[in-house]
Amino acid sequence: VEGVPKLLADVTFEAGYDFPQSRGALINFDGGARLSRWVQTRFDLSIDPDRAHIEQGRLGITTALPRWRLLHGGSLGFGYRYRRDVPLFFSGRTEGSYDVQQPINQFDINTQLLLGPRWAITYSMSFSIEGEELLRNAGGISYTSKCACWRIGVGVRQDRDRDVQFDFLVSL
Repeated sequence: VEGVPKLLADVTFEAGYDFPQSRGALINFDGGARLSRWVQTRFDLSIDPDRAHIEQGRLGITTALPRWRLLHGGSLGFGYRYRRDVPLFFSGRTEGSYDVQQPINQFDINTQLLLGPRWAITYSMSFSIEGEELLRNAGGISYTSKCACWRIGVGVRQDRDRDVQFDFLVSL
């Protein structure tokens, strides 16, 4: 709608107090910004006020890809994730003792290439900086119907725990 101002950024702030534990709860920030027509970013950050440190955070930046020859646009994104304490159900995420807990410290890359109005190729990967290992690799190709009411595709993925897996994708 013309004349309506567009929101260029948003930030949500949240803080609380844990009365049964008699201590402050995490202070959380969440938000994003459209830096330009082509670039946008998202972030979240949690701070533990009692221990005075960052508990977890995530930062992502995505840029739109321009049209060029067969490429009808798409996106390219980079992300960084940090988490000081790993939840218990992930305690076996690395080889070795369950008692050894390293923070999650990783970066991600993802892209989508639009090949015409209906075809898309996607790829994403995650890499652990602390563990110096590739966590995930995934890619695929999909076709979207002319009515944009369904999509089919095939994908292939691999993570640190499993061999290569193939997927058949259907979206309605």
